[in-house]
Formats: sequence, structure tokens, C-alpha cells
Amino acid sequence: MPLNRVRYAAALAALALCGGCGTKTEPAPAANDRPQPAENTSTAGGATRPGVAPPPITPPSMPSAPPVSPNALPSGALFRLGTESGTPPNAWKGAELLPTGTRVFAPHSAEQPHSFQHFTLYDVDGLRPLGAAVHAECNPGGGLGPVAAVSADGRFMAAVNVKTLEVHDLGTGKRVLQLPRPENSSPTMSLSADGGRLAITGRFQRTPGDVPVTCTVWDVKTAAELARVTILQNEYPSVALSPDGKTLITSGSHRDLRGLDPADRPDRVSQVWDVDSKAELARPRWPNGRTVVYAPDSTTAAVVVYSSAQLLVVEPRTGKTRHTIELKDIGTGPVAFSPDGATLALVTDAATRWDVATGKALGTTPRPKDLPEGVKASGAAFDANGRLVAFGTRDAAAYCWDALAGKLLTAPAGGHTGPVRTVAFTADGAEIRTAGADGAVLRWAAADGKPLGRVSAHPAERSGPFDVRLSRDGRRAVTRDEVYPLDGTAPPTSFRPLFTTNEFAQASYPAPDGAHVAVIGVAPGKSARCVVFDVAAAKPTFDVPLPTRMTRAVGAIGANPQRLVTAHSTEIVNNTCDVVVTGWDAGKKRGEFTIPGGGVLQGLVRVDDRHAVVVTAMGHVVLVDVETGTRVRDFADPTRLSSGVPAISPDGKLLALAQGGRQSAARQGPAIRVYDVGTGAVRHTIAFPYGGPPVFLKDSTYLFNNTPAPETMAFSPDGTRLAVPALTSVLVWDLTKVGPEGEAR
Repeated sequence: MPLNRVRYAAALAALALCGGCGTKTEPAPAANDRPQPAENTSTAGGATRPGVAPPPITPPSMPSAPPVSPNALPSGALFRLGTESGTPPNAWKGAELLPTGTRVFAPHSAEQPHSFQHFTLYDVDGLRPLGAAVHAECNPGGGLGPVAAVSADGRFMAAVNVKTLEVHDLGTGKRVLQLPRPENSSPTMSLSADGGRLAITGRFQRTPGDVPVTCTVWDVKTAAELARVTILQNEYPSVALSPDGKTLITSGSHRDLRGLDPADRPDRVSQVWDVDSKAELARPRWPNGRTVVYAPDSTTAAVVVYSSAQLLVVEPRTGKTRHTIELKDIGTGPVAFSPDGATLALVTDAATRWDVATGKALGTTPRPKDLPEGVKASGAAFDANGRLVAFGTRDAAAYCWDALAGKLLTAPAGGHTGPVRTVAFTADGAEIRTAGADGAVLRWAAADGKPLGRVSAHPAERSGPFDVRLSRDGRRAVTRDEVYPLDGTAPPTSFRPLFTTNEFAQASYPAPDGAHVAVIGVAPGKSARCVVFDVAAAKPTFDVPLPTRMTRAVGAIGANPQRLVTAHSTEIVNNTCDVVVTGWDAGKKRGEFTIPGGGVLQGLVRVDDRHAVVVTAMGHVVLVDVETGTRVRDFADPTRLSSGVPAISPDGKLLALAQGGRQSAARQGPAIRVYDVGTGAVRHTIAFPYGGPPVFLKDSTYLFNNTPAPETMAFSPDGTRLAVPALTSVLVWDLTKVGPEGEAR
């Protein structure tokens, strides 16, 4: 089973992983201290010492999570456009495919940063959760660090804790082994296929180079030390234990190579060891920066060499290379052996297979057509039936696909396969149109949410899926550098001729009818400007200057294309920056308003020709008179930090904002609040409409999904309905039935 390569900070030296044995390397440090079995100890902080029994650890009381379906319709919602596949908290961060090719492991972070206390297992078919979140047995007040290895049978994981190295049962979360983590170490670990043996090595880069580095193999059940060997390298070592636990491969980088003959450099040599006899079997010359993946029977291994873009098929016990496969035209990615060990597969943008015995290519399968652009495989594994499953994440969404069949396994039953980026009602209110990170622009019936199919244009195929915006009336799709009529009656119009070779279009913002677009153009370090582009005439109307040194800029056009509003964040100085809002009339400045220390600009919407609302990262939500450059009203509440992009109703009377925290003892989470622009009063509150279901933690609190707040929302033409993206779906609400505090009307 292949697992992705991990680097220490910005270090150039890559670390090796063990795929078939379920190994994943973590950056650097290993220690000089000799670990001791966990069964014999207990000291402060969870470290162990021989001769003392550890105290029992009682997991915190956990309230039962209600059986919430990710597609359950929230109270008050009219309908959902599309479907959600159970999104975990923390947006799939740290999730990975297990070696069995049937499950995905997703950790849940809670109190401790860079650690987790709970995890959920998901079926690769549809990414459906296989039960409730599992509590991982931890020291009181602590959590587990990154998962460093998973056994090939998918039953056990090895993780690095703050003061310990631990092996846990993935079925129950129970700890089966605990070893002290040596000071200043960040070990590399590898498990045998059944989880019975654990190999550990690693060393901190600031440790003196003359201190020897060792690799230790432990019996997980008895905590007995089975072998300890000294390796050649003294920096960033890595280890790969064979599935049967009998063969060990070590390698790594080396400090101070001055004066060494290239042929004798330790970083260009690996060592092969027999675990039972502790004897060194071979020193193959495999370049550093590699991934090692074993075949299930341990007699063959694949070595992916990143520096030279090669795939080596080797005999691990002898170090002999059977075949060398060039990957320069293919690329590198996760590698996996079939269950019988006869086929080797590599997953990049396509899945390529080779015959292990001959080294000959067996064929290539393109990636699924409905897999969103930008999704890269982070893991790949054959299941017991020979299906090659690949896993990857992108932009708070996860995807599994059958790499040999070219079939997406997590495609929702209708709707988007990637996060929804923008939503709009058509001018007549009959349709809702959505554009997603999967590149699709879909049509839905506004009356009941029934799917009406795709629009004829498909802008993401040409310009990238993550930049698509829809005009407010849903007639046009706009990317960074092109605008598309969605009825297919005309070809796309490009903004690229507006800019010189040193400039590029950073972002584009359409007018409500899409007839004009405000394009932010930047020449890095030289100039920046906002250009108002006439789509029908295919030429600029006017442009205005922007500061060269700024953090972010947005442009907004209303019904009168001569009236432009720009907003930008100034350069960050001492961890803060201002937000400047400027009104323009045909290129002439009208008024300007500054929010000192406002933080990075979040969003800007036009209310009418004279007013605009700006949202900043520090929670400011301000209605600005751009004619006089004055503040009219604040919508911000100090207890309700706003995020995401606001939405304005077509008549300019209602403002929708995403507000609220992610965690609350009172269980009051994120919400969409709709304000009366004229008075600033809250008219409607929609509670917790986006992201997946919460995960319940101790003390009756629960962790909200870290999925970002909606980047877009849309009012119906009459202002009575609001469409709000969740992740891959959109919820539509009838505002006439929702009160200021979320109560039903």
C-alpha cells in the first residue's frame, strides 16, 4: 500500500515510506534514548519506565451523537439541490486511504492543536461513515499526533504523541502499545502487515552528526525489543518493514558530506537487514528521496525514486534491481501491488500498470471524467477483489475512485462532485444555477429543486474549476480571464488581451446582468488596476489604479456600469492591515473610506449606485456611502464574527451574512443572518446550514465542521428565498417562514 512522502519543514531531502507494510514517515528527528516497553511504566506526561505498571486511563465521557444524515434536511429548509457525502469535521485534513483499499481513516481534532482524539472510518464506496466516531485512548488532556504507519490489514495504526509512541486498534481506539518518545525526536515508524511488529527510527537534525542513529524493532503484543541496528545515515532516516516483519530497509540523509567520495556517500545507500538475526543483508545503491512499497508476500518491493523520476522493481532481501521503469513522461504518485503481487500500479493523472515479472507496461486508464480538476491521488491500494482504489482531497472535499475502471466512487446521486462555488437565480425566478469546483454548471427548478441538467457551456474545462462565478441573473459564467454566455449562443470572450505580458487577471467580478465585468489585473511588484470590461463590445470601458503593494482587491459593478466600487487590503505590517473602499465614476474617484486595522478583505457587494457593504477578516461589516466616503452603518456583532462573502437582495433591501463560531458549549453554531439594510435589524436567522453534522465531544460540547463558510449566497428575485451552499449541495430556504431568532413562522 502506498502512502505519500512526507518532508520535514522545507527540507529538500525526501523521506522514505513503506507501502506494503503500511508505513508513513514523519519529518526528522529521532532520538538517542532507548525506548522502553509501555507495559512496565508510568511517569508524568505519559512516558513509561521499566518496573512500574501504568495507571488505567479512563476516556472522557462522550455523549452519544444523534444519527444525523449529511443529507437530512434542516428544519425550515425547503429542499436541497444535490447531495452531500458525509463530510467529517476538519474537512478531511489528515484523512488517508487504508491499505485494504476499502476504508478511509479521518481524524477529528479537538482541544489540542496538531493532534486528534477521535476518528471515523468511511467506506470508499460513497464515503459513507462506518459507524459513529471512535474515541482514541489518550492520556488525560492530550491527543494523538500524526499517524505514522498503518498495518496492511487495516487493523492497527502507529502514531506519534507529544511524549510517547503508540499503537492503537482502529476498530476500538484502544491503545495496544505505548513507548516513550525520546526527547527532540520525530520518529519514522513502520508496521508489519498484521500489526505484530513495529520498527522505529528517526533523529533530530540538530543532534551532533557523530552520534550513531539506530533502528529498533518491537513486538507489539509483548513490548519486547526484537532487534536494534545502527544505520549509516545521521539525518532524516526512514524505515520500511516488510509485511511479514522479517526484513527491514533503512535509509536517509546525511550531514556533512564534505570530502566524501560520491561513491561512498551514505545518503546514496540503503541498508537491508534480517530482523531475527539482526544481520545486514545488502547495501543497494538506491538514491535518497524515495518511497518503498512491498508486495504482499514480502519477496518483491517497488522503490519510487523522486529525484530521478524512476520506479525500481527490486528484490528486498538482496537489494537486486529487477527492472527500472522511467517515469519522466508519467510522473510520480502512490504505488500499489495487486493482491497476488503480479501487477504493479502507479496512480498519477492516470493509472498505469506493469507486469512485475517482466517489467512490461500492461496499460493506462485515464482519470474519471467527473473527478474534479486539481484532485491528486494521495493514496492508492488494491482491495481483496483486485480493484485499485485511489483517494485524494481538494478544497474541503474528498474523493475515491476506481483507478482501473476510471470510475468515481464518491459521485453524489445527482449534483456536484466538488464544492459549490457560486449560486444564482435566473431573472425570472424559474431556475437556480450552480457552478462547482468540479467544473459543472447545473440547472435546477426553483419551485421544487428538481435537477434540469447541465448548461451548454462548460467553462472549467478551459480555465480551471476554482475560478467560476455566475452573474446574479445566472445568464453568464465568469472565470479569471473569460466570460461565457450559459445559453451557448456565443463563444467566450477573453479578458487576456487587456493585459501586457507581465500582467495577469487575478480575479473577475460580474455585474448583476453579466454585461460588464470588473477585472483585477496585477503585474507583480510593478502595478495593479481594476478594469471595467464591456462584454458585448469585447473591450474595456475604463480602468482605475490600485496600490502595487496590497493583500487583496475586489471590484463591484451595479446597474450603472460607469459606477465602480473597489476595495482592497493594504500591505500587512506588524500582523495587521487596513481596508480601503473607493467609489469611482467613469474612472474618476468619488469618495474613499478606510477601516483601520480591518484585516484582510473578505467580501464586497453593491447595494445601489451610492452604497456598498464591505466585510473584513476582523469582523467588520460596514455599509459605506462611496459618494461621500463615510460610514453609514455597522452590521457587525462582536460575538458573531462574520466570514465568507455577503449577498444582497436584488432590491438592495436585505443583506445575508455567514456568522458565528465553530464550537460552543451552548450549541449555538454558525448561522446565516439576514439584515435589513435600512435599519440594521436582523430579519431572519438560519442556524447551522452548512458543513456536515457535528461530532459530539466531552462536556456536552461539539466540534463544528471546519468547512469554510459559504463563498456565495443568492436571493431569489423577490427576496423571499435564499440559496446557501453547504459543500457539494445547496440548501434553499423560504425566508418568510424564518424569524429573527430562527423561530418558525
